[in-house]
Amino acid sequence: MEAIKEAGIVGAGGAGFPTHIKLDLSLQGGCVIANAAECEPNLKP
Repeated sequence: MEAIKEAGIVGAGGAGFPTHIKLDLSLQGGCVIANAAECEPNLKP
């Protein structure tokens, strides 16, 4: 985690949100919601 933070790795979505913050979490009593269709305009529902 420290190597990711020190390297300054950010998401590829353009906002520059730090990846180390996304990965530093606890899922006890929670869940993950993933938008897998983001940036995929050719996907058909």
